Amino acid sequence: MTTKSPDIPQEQINSIITLFSNGHIQEALNAIETLIKSYPNDPVLYNISGACFAGLGQFDAAVKNYKKSLAIKPDYAEAHNNLAGTLQELGQLDAAVKSYEKALAIKPDYAEAFNNLGIALKELGQLDTAVNSYKKVLAINPNFAEAHFNLAVTLQELDQLDDAIKCYEKAITIKPDYAEAHNNLGVTLQELDQLDDAIKCYEKAITIKPDYAETHNNLGNTLYDLGQLDSAIKSYEKALAINPDYADAHNNLGIALKELDQLDAAVKSFEKALAIKLDHVEAHNNLGNTLRNLNQVDSAFKSFEKALAIKPDYAEVHNNLGNALKDLGQLDAAIKSFEKALAIKPDYAEGYNNLGLTLMELGQLDAAIKFYDKALAIKPDFAEVYFNCGVLMILLKRMNEALTSFEHALALKPDINFLFGHSLHTKMHLCIWDDLPNELNELTKKINNNEKVIEPFSMLALIDDPEIQRKTAEIFANEKY
Repeated sequence: MTTKSPDIPQEQINSIITLFSNGHIQEALNAIETLIKSYPNDPVLYNISGACFAGLGQFDAAVKNYKKSLAIKPDYAEAHNNLAGTLQELGQLDAAVKSYEKALAIKPDYAEAFNNLGIALKELGQLDTAVNSYKKVLAINPNFAEAHFNLAVTLQELDQLDDAIKCYEKAITIKPDYAEAHNNLGVTLQELDQLDDAIKCYEKAITIKPDYAETHNNLGNTLYDLGQLDSAIKSYEKALAINPDYADAHNNLGIALKELDQLDAAVKSFEKALAIKLDHVEAHNNLGNTLRNLNQVDSAFKSFEKALAIKPDYAEVHNNLGNALKDLGQLDAAIKSFEKALAIKPDYAEGYNNLGLTLMELGQLDAAIKFYDKALAIKPDFAEVYFNCGVLMILLKRMNEALTSFEHALALKPDINFLFGHSLHTKMHLCIWDDLPNELNELTKKINNNEKVIEPFSMLALIDDPEIQRKTAEIFANEKY
């Protein structure tokens, strides 16, 4: 805001600016209105008055005052800039852009206006144009930390992550205590899977700003990605202690609790997220998956339907709805849901896998093979598909191919439920006795550890121990029924 007026003593203007800067906005406004009575044609006073109204959230009054200022002085660049900022707050982005452009036509080296123009253009989705605006800021003032930050945010949205990192680092070099830049740098590094470096950035941001809820949440996400679930939960809880209405943190906490098999606690977290933000589509989806794991399939079905009412093109939810329908025995309807998921997302390997599983249940084995092949073409390291292929090959009496599939699955993800037992049982069909005593010892150990390792009928042919057979049956029954 311009603070010079040819007529008004500068000390009076300065005292008002001091009140405004110290947060005494109503007092500043009262003083300005008194001055306006004595100087009714001074554009500076109306500009400051507009800033005061904007600071009080009275945006319509702010616009009127900026316009009064500009009626007196049409070439008042600062008033055009301030008017644009208020129009932006009102969501009138196109009008805001025009006002910023007027300010810049009057004052071409107005770095702050270029920065604000970039923000408005980004909000309008004009990312490349926003980038150009930020670059103009930095050509005028290379030490404008906020412009480096805003450029980085826009480059991040354009998926130009390496360039975004450089801009965040420049902002931090200029302004080392820039918590938001440390946080966003962490987010970018996390996107590039540089998780340890991301954690360092989040920790730095929290050191600068301990009550930064978003950073605690982001740190939780990174710890979750590293498999450090207990630490992730603590970070989410810190975020929620700072901001109890943080829906995303409740949702993320629920995901971590679900991963730890604390399903009832996870349900509560997802429900809290939805109590805060009813249209939180991910929370509806995650709640549905958790309810399905609790065998509350009808409730899960309703959660998936709510998610799709909010976001009809959400491929993952169509897929999850298909799984719920499959659980309910509605296989034809399940197939339609999987097909909808694949129509939205043709490279969705999980959808092809689930479609294959459903067709296998319907006895359409050749069709199932085709979908498993499609899943593996998209995601060659999809261990569960190799396992499902192995089961399918057993049904087709193609034991050699079944064993090959199980071995692929074991190499990729040896802890898939019942995989070890299927592999061992298939070897018995093929009279492959290599290392059998050690494998039987391992099988017994896993069963005694309550691991889901073999189906009861397969077990009957391998170990003649009633206690181990009973335990195998209990584990299988608890998992399946």
